Amino acid sequence: VTMSANPCSLHIVAFSHFHTGSHHQHLAQYSSYSRHFIQTFCIEKETVAETAQEASPNDSLHKVEPDTSFWKQKLLFGTFMRHGEVHRSVGQHQHNKPVHSGISSPFHFSCSSQIPNLILATSMCNLSMIKNAILHLNQSNLTTLPELDRACFAQKLLSMKYVVYMHESQWLYPKKPALGFDGDGPFRRNAQEVKLLAYIQFESLMTADCICWNSAFHMNTFLESFGKDYIRNFRMEKSDEENIMKQIVQKSQVLHVGIELRNRFGEASDIREQHIKNMHDRERPIILWNMRWEYDKNPIQFVEALKYLRFQKKVEFSLVVCGGHSFQSREVQKRWFHDQLAPFKDDLLHVGYADSDTYTRLLIHADIVVSTAIHEFFGISVMEAIYCHTFCILPDDLSYPELIPQNFHLQCLYKKKGKRGLNHLLANAVTSWKDLPYDELRNQSKVDNFDWDKKMAHEYDKILQQIAGVEDSGKKRKYDENDAVEDG
Repeated sequence: VTMSANPCSLHIVAFSHFHTGSHHQHLAQYSSYSRHFIQTFCIEKETVAETAQEASPNDSLHKVEPDTSFWKQKLLFGTFMRHGEVHRSVGQHQHNKPVHSGISSPFHFSCSSQIPNLILATSMCNLSMIKNAILHLNQSNLTTLPELDRACFAQKLLSMKYVVYMHESQWLYPKKPALGFDGDGPFRRNAQEVKLLAYIQFESLMTADCICWNSAFHMNTFLESFGKDYIRNFRMEKSDEENIMKQIVQKSQVLHVGIELRNRFGEASDIREQHIKNMHDRERPIILWNMRWEYDKNPIQFVEALKYLRFQKKVEFSLVVCGGHSFQSREVQKRWFHDQLAPFKDDLLHVGYADSDTYTRLLIHADIVVSTAIHEFFGISVMEAIYCHTFCILPDDLSYPELIPQNFHLQCLYKKKGKRGLNHLLANAVTSWKDLPYDELRNQSKVDNFDWDKKMAHEYDKILQQIAGVEDSGKKRKYDENDAVEDG
C-alpha cells in the first residue's frame, strides 16, 4: 500500500447492499469530498461479469452495475453474494494522487498493509455477517504468514473498526400503506418480516463500534420504540434489556446527512437574485413537490390540499411535481397520481422525473415546497429547496422540527388537526407568497452547514478518524465509545 504524506488519511471500505437513491448518493458524494481513501462495494447483478480491478485508482466509478432488486434477500444474505467495487475515491487535498493501491476483495486481505482502518456499512447491510466473514476468511493468514508478519496482521485485523450508518430503520417504517398505494417495493412487508428484518439491523447495531444516525429524531425514536416494543420480545430479564439498550446508546451519535449544495445548485447569492427576478415576472406562486410518489410520502394529502386551494379558496397557483416511483412495478400508482392531478393540468409546469439540470432550474423558480410525509428520517429534498430560496410547509413531526428554526415553526410546520392544519398554513403562504420571509428562513435554518463542501465532509472525516483511533497528529489513541454520544 502506498501511503500518502498526510498521516490523517484512512483507508475505508464501505458496504452498500441497497445501492440506489439516497443510499448511493450519500456514499458517492461523501467519497468525492473526503480526504480519506474510500472504496465502496455493492452486490453485482448476476449478468455482470467479474470486473477487472486493474482500473486506475483515479477512476471514480468502476464498470460495475449494482443490483437493487431482491432487497430483503440482500439484507439477510448479501454478505454471501458477489460484490463489485462501484466507487473509489482518492481523497480531496491529495493533489489527485492515490493514497492507497486499494483491494480487489472487501473480505480477504493478503497482507497486513491491505487491511483497512475502518469498515463502513449502510443500514441495509448485515454488519454482523460482514464482520464474521472478514474474520473467518482471513484466518488462514494467521498460520501461513511469517511470524513477524502474522503478529502485525492479527493486530491490524482485530483493531479494525466497524461503523453502521443508519439511513432508515425497518422497525420504524410505516406498516400500513395509504389507500391506492400498495406494492412490493422496499420496506413493504408483513408483520413477521418486520421482526426478522429488524433483528438483522439489531445485530448490526450490536456489532458496530459506532452507530451514526442521520437525525436526532431517527435516533431518539428508534431508541424509545425499540427498547419499549421490540427487545421485550426476547423475554429476557429487565436488567439484560436495559444493558442492551445502554450499549446501543453509548455507541450512538447523530451525524446528519451531507448534501451537495453549492457545487450543484450554485452560489446562494446568485440563486436569491434569480428567484427574486423570476417572482417579479409572474403573477402567481409556484408550489413544489419534490419527493417520491410512495405511500410513506403521503401524496394523497398533498392532492387534497391542492383541491382545497383551487376549489374552495379559489386560489390560483402553478404546480411543479418532481419525482417518480422507486420501483418499476408501479403503473397503478402512476396512473392514480396522473388522474389526481388532472384538475390541475393547465397549471402543471412539470410532472415526473427531472434530470439534474432541470431539477436545479425548477427548485430555483419554485416559491413554496410542501411535504405531507408520514415517514421521514431526514429530509434532503426539503433542505435542497430551502437552499434554493424556497419557503416550506411541512408536518410538525418527524425530523422537520429539528431542521426548521424554532421561530419558524408556527409559520412552516402544520398540525394534523386544528386551525394550524395543512390547508390553513398552505393557504396563508400561497396568498402572501411575495411577502414570505425567504431570506430569513434560508439563513436561520443554517442549511449551508449540511453542504459536503463547506462542512459535512470534514465532520465525517474527523469522526471516522476518531473512531479508527487516529489523531490529527497521526498518533494512535484508544477509541472511547463515550466520544460518540450526543444528547444521550
